[in-house]
Amino acid sequence: MKNYNQVINDLKKTIATYEAQGITVKPLNDAINDLDKHSKNINIIEDNIEAIREEVIDKIKIELDENKRAGRFSVFGAYLGGLGLILSIISIVFTLYEKINPKVNSNIQMTELTRSVQSINTRLSTITPEYTIKNNEIECTRWDKIVILDSKQGKLEFELDGTYEGTVGEQVVLFSRINIYLNSRQIGNKSLKEIFSISGKYNLERIDKNHLQLVENDEFIIFNKYKFKVSKILNKDVNIRAIADSKDAVYIKKIDF
Repeated sequence: MKNYNQVINDLKKTIATYEAQGITVKPLNDAINDLDKHSKNINIIEDNIEAIREEVIDKIKIELDENKRAGRFSVFGAYLGGLGLILSIISIVFTLYEKINPKVNSNIQMTELTRSVQSINTRLSTITPEYTIKNNEIECTRWDKIVILDSKQGKLEFELDGTYEGTVGEQVVLFSRINIYLNSRQIGNKSLKEIFSISGKYNLERIDKNHLQLVENDEFIIFNKYKFKVSKILNKDVNIRAIADSKDAVYIKKIDF
């Protein structure tokens, strides 16, 4: 396959042939001259396209092949996610091309290319297999009330209000909003703060607007005695991640009773 410069040279030769016959098309000459001005920038992208393929496209193929063999999530959905990533590559390459200034040295240009590859790899890392519930977990799906604890203090139920994507720093995080019922009556912020003690990796407001707001790996203690952990959160909408989950759900694991 010819590269960009070879194509431009072929066009120039063709035009020269016609001009030798007395045929001149000025708009065509002007267009080719404009294209020729960008040849240096296109060469930089062409020289590094193999690195893009090795760093991104090969990893997409490996990820899809592994999950296809494992049979853990929809192959159709996986290929849709892969297609989205490939389109992202194309978009980023063209954006990079438009932003490159011929006066900027090649080291800065390669830095921009490296950042683009890292951005795609971040999206690639969010492709995960369909989650399978573990034996010691409780599944809470949207709007279903699930009994988390039935003790002397009363029956405590979780109702998943919803899950959503967000970011903490540069990391993609899934959040869950959970309504809490004690003996079939919803409780508000004051009672939530008395009943729940919550700890986790991120410095977030865990109790807000009569909800628990939990993220994966958060641990919480109920009535100063019963310990649980948020082992997984699923979200069927997708804005940041590469592929959505099949449903909204939270998985709670019993730790200490």
